[in-house]
Amino acid sequence: MEKLTTRQTLHEQKSLWIMAIYFILTFYFLGVFSSMHTMIYAEVAAVHKNFNNFMITLNAVTRMLYSFIPVIMVLAVLGLFWSRPKTFPLWSIIVSALLCLISVSSTFYIILPLQSKLSLYGFNTQVYQNLLSSSLYFQIFPAVMQVVIAIFLLNRFLSDSKFLGRWFFIIIFTCSYFTLGSSQVEGFINYPIWLSVDLSDWVGFRDVIKNLDAPYLFFIAVLPLFLFIPMFWYRPKGIPKYYVAVYGASLFWIIAITIIYFLPHIQIPLTDNKENTKSLIEELMKNDFLLRMLYAIGYFIIPVAMFFKIGDKKITENIVE
Repeated sequence: MEKLTTRQTLHEQKSLWIMAIYFILTFYFLGVFSSMHTMIYAEVAAVHKNFNNFMITLNAVTRMLYSFIPVIMVLAVLGLFWSRPKTFPLWSIIVSALLCLISVSSTFYIILPLQSKLSLYGFNTQVYQNLLSSSLYFQIFPAVMQVVIAIFLLNRFLSDSKFLGRWFFIIIFTCSYFTLGSSQVEGFINYPIWLSVDLSDWVGFRDVIKNLDAPYLFFIAVLPLFLFIPMFWYRPKGIPKYYVAVYGASLFWIIAITIIYFLPHIQIPLTDNKENTKSLIEELMKNDFLLRMLYAIGYFIIPVAMFFKIGDKKITENIVE
């Protein structure tokens, strides 16, 4: 096969970067939107005293999260029109772009204004229900369809890899960046707004936290733990074994420190105590960064590093189509 020219190689490398950003943010935003709907908006209804201050805090941290990352997502999807592999059908990019525009525009023009209404005028059942339904229909549903398309495209990108190795990687990649989105909501939105909850509301508020029906968040977070060991033997070409080892070690540390320290010493006491223990929340915020997020760097960087290793291998072998 004829070797790629330098210009063609640069084009393929640019395409890899655009695809990586597209795949990461597609899975990331489903994690963000589903966690906002399942956790944060469920907690809103449990706050009565100091509700306006609670919503002001929520709006501030939410706007920070939504400030520029959605724009990058739109640019990445649009970039695929010019830098997509030939195996990516045009219809999939068009549909993904439309879904992306729906979820991003609804975030700025529907979701954030509804949150602002709650902070300006206090809790209103109709506004709250509109917020829940808008989040479900204009954020989560489009994001789910985008994820389906992204998995379809990722599978086509890895079509030259063996079945087991290909799907182990797809599942790990998807779960990792979904978890990145949900953990961003947990660490940068959920914990700060807990500090705004008045003591008189904390008993009811903690009941909401304990009764949150979101087992899928836990399942998605721990599923890669059962897949990284088989990946030592079944993985796409180009991925070194030590990448798999670093990924597994990072994930094992996060789960272990959560079970050994965070659950018994902070998170369970926070939901069992009959008062809002501000010092525990502040300790949780500080140590979540020091003991989990810093060690999660490997967990969140290694999957995209694996993606680039696969892409570089394809370029080297002249099989990026």
